[in-house]
Amino acid sequence: MAYLTLAELVVAMSPAVVTAIFDDDSDSVIDEASVEEFIDRGSAMTDSVIAPVYSGPFPITQQPVPAMIKEHTLQWTLFFILERFPEFTRTLGQNQENRYKQAVTLGERLQSAVLRIPDLTSQPKPANVGGIVRDDGKRIFIDSADGTSNRGDF
Repeated sequence: MAYLTLAELVVAMSPAVVTAIFDDDSDSVIDEASVEEFIDRGSAMTDSVIAPVYSGPFPITQQPVPAMIKEHTLQWTLFFILERFPEFTRTLGQNQENRYKQAVTLGERLQSAVLRIPDLTSQPKPANVGGIVRDDGKRIFIDSADGTSNRGDF
């Protein structure tokens, strides 16, 4: 499943740049099939990173796609684009090696659970969220035989 859309890629790169890169037949129109191939590659790299640590349904089906998943996919997609079109590396001031490092670093953070991927589809909201919690019962303090006591509110 693709975690990024053409519109999001256009926002990240600019319409003129995406058109220049993905106008395969020189008609000044973005060839969406080419863009989809790169987004699919980026999504596949994201899947390979998050598969071991994601507990929800896989591939991720929740909508909207979590922002960190989109960002990770974007970094890999941009890396693959710069790999195919190295002339844009110089023209745009982009550095393919930096994109690779950003994608790998974000992936490592996802895998080590520094960043957690929320699974909003499979976790039902508990019924008592937002309610007032009260304990109207008696509090009992018990002195233990070894001289210690549990005088905390448990």
